[in-house]
Amino acid sequence: MDELDEGFPKPYDAIAGFRWWEGKRWIFNLAVGLVGIVGLLFGPSIGEDVDHLALLIVDIVVYGVVLNVCYCAGFFVEMVDQVYLKAIFRLAHYRIWLLALGTGASMLVTFGAAIASSIFTGQPF
Repeated sequence: MDELDEGFPKPYDAIAGFRWWEGKRWIFNLAVGLVGIVGLLFGPSIGEDVDHLALLIVDIVVYGVVLNVCYCAGFFVEMVDQVYLKAIFRLAHYRIWLLALGTGASMLVTFGAAIASSIFTGQPF
């Protein structure tokens, strides 16, 4: 970096931001997956109902894909703040808090969905 550039903010490095978020995706998936498993354990057993088991597996996969698409919102919100809003909210400085908030909310929704499904249908999910 040149001495003349020292007083100016560095340009936003979108690739570094993307790498940061993608590097933390496993934490998100592990946390939400473990809560989902615990939620399923609270539900009644599936038994030998193969049709229900196949549907359950499809539901879990689709839910996982939707959650991972929503996970991308962290990076996109940060990028919009940095690029279009000229870092007015400085969200890049709060990445870890955004990750924790999003992961916590996803864990609550996942556990609540597993429990509510078990209560209302008598079957997990």
